[in-house]
Amino acid sequence: MFNKRSTRTRIATESSINFLGGSSMFLSASDIQLGVNESLVDSSIVVSSMIDGIVARVHSHNDILELVKYSTVPVLNALSDQSHPTEVIADLLTMYEVFSKPSQSIKDAV
Repeated sequence: MFNKRSTRTRIATESSINFLGGSSMFLSASDIQLGVNESLVDSSIVVSSMIDGIVARVHSHNDILELVKYSTVPVLNALSDQSHPTEVIADLLTMYEVFSKPSQSIKDAV
């Protein structure tokens, strides 16, 4: 569920789900009435009854908290006004890939 548009986060999310053998359904703000005609509570309850997980990219972190509170499946924060956890995961992966090579010194890696 993306209230905010994104290129990298959307592609990374969809390709990762696909790589792991799953399938994704992209729901943008123009596709659904998230928090407009349908409350976040209702959307969280109904949508989570039909899927295995929710990736949410929203404006307010409170929207993430409300989705988590009423969802019966995991909710992953793809961006809120408080944090961007998927970006942190990408940074950690990059650091692991660069600094875990035993033949490479830290000076060479940077």
